[in-house]
Amino acid sequence: MSYIAATARVSGSAWVCDSARVSGSARVSDSARVADWARVSGSARVSDSARVADWARVAGQAQVSDSAWVCDSARVSGSARVSGEAMVYGSADIQHTRHYLTIGPVGSEDRTVTIHRHYDGPDSTQWGHLVVAGRWRGTLDQLDTQIHDHPAEWEDCEEGEEAQWIADYEAVIAMARPRVAEWAAKPLTDADHARWADRAEVEA
Repeated sequence: MSYIAATARVSGSAWVCDSARVSGSARVSDSARVADWARVSGSARVSDSARVADWARVAGQAQVSDSAWVCDSARVSGSARVSGEAMVYGSADIQHTRHYLTIGPVGSEDRTVTIHRHYDGPDSTQWGHLVVAGRWRGTLDQLDTQIHDHPAEWEDCEEGEEAQWIADYEAVIAMARPRVAEWAAKPLTDADHARWADRAEVEA
């Protein structure tokens, strides 16, 4: 059963359902949805047609708006703003707005590609990243392999289009690499690992 604290507010046609919780002075408004085991706390805001689902957490003064999705075990906190058509998945850790990047429309399906900071597990020493392009997820290196070594991906293209779509994704990779390097340059701390270990225990 969902829980909404007396100090929180859900307005418009927004829904909080399943076992989701909205606490503190958090606000969920417009047509936003908070579902499954998701949590929205602190003074966070979820608005427009945004979605927060699965085990995701939105806390602090963070805002999720427009058509953005925050799912899986993703965490959006601090003063981060996630907006547009961003798709934040996996073990995303978005504490600042610069911790994600959206580029689009690209490719034959006019996708918006999201690249975000990612926690890669207790054995990692630096922040990783995840690329979300439609249903495809992976790293920039894996995306590079995908577009160059899988000709079946382009079999329905008209003459000349294959090069155009590949060029789109090459541009995404080139633009994203400096941002990914920026995240990786900051080492993971013991506190970061402890925070994610506590999260894993809650989800178990």
